[in-house]
Amino acid sequence: MVKMLNIIRMSKNDIKKLKLVKNGNCGTTSKVYKLNDKECIKVFNNSMDEFDLYRMNRFTKMSFEGANLPKVLVLINNKFKASIMDYINGEMLSELTSIEYSTFIRLANELVQNVKVISKEGIRIFDSHAENIMYNYDTGKLVLTDPGEWSFDTLNTKEEITRKNFELINSSIRGHLFLADSYLPSCFYIPNLVDISVDDDFIDYYEDLKEKIEKTKNVKIKTILDSRRYM
Repeated sequence: MVKMLNIIRMSKNDIKKLKLVKNGNCGTTSKVYKLNDKECIKVFNNSMDEFDLYRMNRFTKMSFEGANLPKVLVLINNKFKASIMDYINGEMLSELTSIEYSTFIRLANELVQNVKVISKEGIRIFDSHAENIMYNYDTGKLVLTDPGEWSFDTLNTKEEITRKNFELINSSIRGHLFLADSYLPSCFYIPNLVDISVDDDFIDYYEDLKEKIEKTKNVKIKTILDSRRYM
């Protein structure tokens, strides 16, 4: 039984009055509407079950740098179908291509460090593809935006959780940098390169990777567009 729910009530008519945020139509799963300049509401197409309520309600009582967690759950016509989150003035990672390579690596490293903090709470991060990571124009930071599939892992150690979360986030970062299959390690593309681990220096690794690509292909990489073009 889920107790002490952090909830408010809204009606379907309330939702109809709201406008979708940019890229707010999330297909068969949900839609995101803007409530005001600081908040948005994510409305799921299906009602939450008790497990979903447990997870999402716990998230409303937590806060992490680099993660946009639900602040409150929403009853829509007496069904648990939504959550209110911070509105992010920004772009999805999939649309962020003109940024300089080294700047992006620095931002990605900050996100990775935030993920390590999240992992210490026993939280497994799932579904962190390029559409679920945003660049916030107001803060100049990368943010994980969709914790709908995240869970509290009571089976693995904190070290294992950290490793699994790192590998997932790193695969999204690598896929964005090179438009490459996120499941294949960088050493698949660059001979004699060892793939990155959770204990490696993230910035040094990706700067070294850039230099190896430049040397191998006799090019210069300044932006993400370059890294995609030459990989």
